[in-house]
Amino acid sequence: MSLCLAIPSTSRRTRVFALCVGLWLAAGAAAAHAQGESGSARTLREAVDQVEAETGGQILSAETVNSGDTRVHRIKVLTPDGVVKVVQVVAGNTRDSS
Repeated sequence: MSLCLAIPSTSRRTRVFALCVGLWLAAGAAAAHAQGESGSARTLREAVDQVEAETGGQILSAETVNSGDTRVHRIKVLTPDGVVKVVQVVAGNTRDSS
C-alpha cells in the first residue's frame, strides 16, 4: 500500500494536529529570521525605526523591559489619526545578554 492511499484513512484530528505543528514550526522559523541571520537581538533603535515606518506616527517614548526570559521593547506612538498605541517588539532572550 502506498503512502498516498494511507493518508485519507487518517483521522481529521490527526490531520489538524499535523497542520498545527507545521504552522507552529513555521512561526518559530519566522521569529528566528526576524532577529536577523546573525542571531543578534534587535536594538531599541531598530525597533523604533520599524514602528515609525510601519505606523507613520510620532514616537512618544521607548523603553526596553524584561518579560520573563525575553527582553521586549515597548514603544508608545502617536498615529497619524491621533490614536496613541503601545507597540511591543521582541528584543531577544535575556539569557543571551550580559
